[in-house]
Amino acid sequence: MIFSLIIWLFSFAAEANQPNEDLVVKATYIEKFSRFVTWPKQENSNDSCFVIGVYNSANFVEILENVYANKTIKNKPVTVKNFHNSDKITSCQVLYIAKDIDNEVARILMETKNLPILTISHATGFAEKGVIINFVSINHKRSKFKINQSAVMNSGLRISYILFCEAEVVNKVKK
Repeated sequence: MIFSLIIWLFSFAAEANQPNEDLVVKATYIEKFSRFVTWPKQENSNDSCFVIGVYNSANFVEILENVYANKTIKNKPVTVKNFHNSDKITSCQVLYIAKDIDNEVARILMETKNLPILTISHATGFAEKGVIINFVSINHKRSKFKINQSAVMNSGLRISYILFCEAEVVNKVKK
């Protein structure tokens, strides 16, 4: 399966112990994840570009800008926005939340709750707090990701069953 290969590549990069290389792999994951996510059509939205927001990580903004300089997501050019506070964080399709803002994550998630924003982080425990996709490290050599099913349902996003099969699902919704 495609995600097994991606997981292996992610694991390989994580073993290299190079933080920038790890962030490049995470940056490419955003495009891979987007293939399995459907955003609802919204009135009054800027449909001309795909916006990736980054909360409090200038280093990751630079990496994303380099990775997506000449690429598209969902057939749209990519714009990367850096946020230092929660103003206007609702203007993006994806919001990457840095791991060093544990004290702010509840406020950020409150502002994005019930909005079609794919929240992503690699901070330990953020999936359980409400981030939709959370990278996790297994034995410091292999990485996987968690999906918060309840947060997905509240966001209005539709995530493919294929992505759920590759993830550890937390906050499962009973049917």
